Amino acid sequence: MKRRMFIWLALIVSFTTPALPQQSRYSDVANLPFQQSYPTDETARRLKDELLFQRGVQSYLWALPAINMWAMKGW
Repeated sequence: MKRRMFIWLALIVSFTTPALPQQSRYSDVANLPFQQSYPTDETARRLKDELLFQRGVQSYLWALPAINMWAMKGW
């Protein structure tokens, strides 16, 4: 019972909090330093982290319809 209440509370809080624009995150990635048209070690690491983050978000979004269908079947 407590777990179900916690899940509902988490959903309510996540849907009622306003989304803040994250302009600085993307401008930081866009302005990473390159030396002679090649990324520095730090730039390569940050771009790899960004790529992994984007892949994770995309995988989550693509899986939503399948998980929804699975949940509606009641398994």
